Amino acid sequence: MHWKHGLNVYCEKPLARTLSEARILADLAQKTGAKTHALLLYATCCRSPDEGYAAGWRHRRGYHFKAHMFHGSYLDPTPDVLAAAQIPVGRRRIHGFRAHLVDLTRYFLGDVATLRASMRTFVTERPSASGSSQRETVDVDDWTLCTLELINGATGVVEVTRMAAGAGEATQFEIFGSRGALSFDYRHPESVSWV
Repeated sequence: MHWKHGLNVYCEKPLARTLSEARILADLAQKTGAKTHALLLYATCCRSPDEGYAAGWRHRRGYHFKAHMFHGSYLDPTPDVLAAAQIPVGRRRIHGFRAHLVDLTRYFLGDVATLRASMRTFVTERPSASGSSQRETVDVDDWTLCTLELINGATGVVEVTRMAAGAGEATQFEIFGSRGALSFDYRHPESVSWV
């Protein structure tokens, strides 16, 4: 482990395969005093230059929120199964896009108390390797809808898909609360809309 050698760690997600493994790593980082960071670029974009808006929002009460991330990157069934896969975690594989929206939720509103999710894989088989006629079963979800309840009482929905034709890079996050609303659109990362 790099931490044991006094090095800081910048890690691609997922941090670990299980929650217990992640806790072991977090404890190790705390004991050694290492600086750590997971690669979650959407929150990084949102933190600069509009840090003040986000910080201001955290002092208001959020009632509900909605977020989506729509891509069309997996509509084509011909890319091989490894190109469509993420790092295995448990019996399924993590759909990495979800992590960004949950991270933004935590950044703006606080920690998640409960999460319920529906997931679906539309392209169930892909070539086993690039150009191969042999096919393998895909265990990566193409679409997910999550309902979240936060510790502070706010509720919201997060929808992520890789099967949205024509969407390009469509990522939006909206919060509605006691003293206004906040909107973030990844196509305009330099600004957060605040009303």
